Amino acid sequence: MKISYRVFWLPKRGSSTEEYEDAFAPGNSDGIAEERKNEIESKNFKCAVADGATETSFSGLWAKLLCKSYIDGELQISDIEQLSGLQQKWLAEVSGQQLPWYAEEKLASGAFATIAGLTLSEEKKQCSWSVTALGDSCFFQIREQQLIAASPLSKWEDFNYNPALLSTRQSSNEGILDGQRNENGQCQKGDLIYLMTDAISKWFLHRLSLHNDAISILEGVDDKDAFAAFVDEARNDKDADGHPMMPNDDVTWIRISLS
Repeated sequence: MKISYRVFWLPKRGSSTEEYEDAFAPGNSDGIAEERKNEIESKNFKCAVADGATETSFSGLWAKLLCKSYIDGELQISDIEQLSGLQQKWLAEVSGQQLPWYAEEKLASGAFATIAGLTLSEEKKQCSWSVTALGDSCFFQIREQQLIAASPLSKWEDFNYNPALLSTRQSSNEGILDGQRNENGQCQKGDLIYLMTDAISKWFLHRLSLHNDAISILEGVDDKDAFAAFVDEARNDKDADGHPMMPNDDVTWIRISLS
């Protein structure tokens, strides 16, 4: 199975790259991919995106830990023991930092993030995908310019301001894990797969419903400057109710093609 993948990402408009609170994997040791196309041949491939909740402290770090743990094969969201180890790792990294009192109080509430992890596998020349997702970071499978699979959300109207969020505090996860989605399917040469955080996922589904040209727009993005121009235009574009087609949020997109 030949896989080509590329990562595009941007922080919120008006924010610096240091304030970017999404995450993705694979990436380098800082969690940031080089601006280039990656091509590999493998029978197994894993990648993930996560969206750290802006209103919580060190959520970007939590998102990075979730993504790395997924591709390392160590993250089972429903496994309380494994999740506890990751939560302790987050706590160890943030403890001892000099913070103002209000930040200390915020830190005590923990960090929160959504996550979508994808595994591609090939066995006896048959290619399959499996997706684990919690919240509104999404997976999309495209064949011959048509969307044929979506998870965990498939309608733009399903996005809201209260997605399920995985927390660094186990007490905050009670009932949340019931919202975890695990899905799988088949893929083949020529398929495209998108893994996206919520802002661009919502735009993608909304644009498809209105004009059916979201795929061709994205397939025209070939470098980081083109991606920045696309995001800027999407943030400025308004729907029939006057709302931005793409909310002003961190944006992350992993584009995968199979050959």
